[in-house]
Amino acid sequence: MNKGAAWSMKHDRELIELSKSSLTLEVIAERLHRQPDKILKSATRLGLTLNRRALSGLKATGK
Repeated sequence: MNKGAAWSMKHDRELIELSKSSLTLEVIAERLHRQPDKILKSATRLGLTLNRRALSGLKATGK
């Protein structure tokens, strides 16, 4: 992980681009070598919405 490394405008741009994809928060964190909570904090600061979990492709069925 990028322990203690400063968040730069370059990281902001990368996060903005990745947020446009269907990648989950966890995958984005891995790609940026950051903790998911730090990614979420930066995304919130930038007004971005991220997928918080992977989609399983399964649909719920009601009884």
